Amino acid sequence: MLRALTTLARSLLTVVTAAVLFAFNFELVGIVAFRYLYNPHSAMGHDIALALHILLSAVLTAWMYRQFFHEHLWRA
Repeated sequence: MLRALTTLARSLLTVVTAAVLFAFNFELVGIVAFRYLYNPHSAMGHDIALALHILLSAVLTAWMYRQFFHEHLWRA
């Protein structure tokens, strides 16, 4: 029973951590990449720019989670 609760708590912490990281990275990518470094061409469309924004944020979130949080949350 205790092992199941521990796994559940770790899973919830993982989801919350990933969600917070994604929100942070979504804003970071929006501010840095799309405001200062990259201005999407009008022919590309808003949907493609939004998809790129989400993709970059997801990749950065996965990398940051793996680098900084995975070991601390799932250490035995």
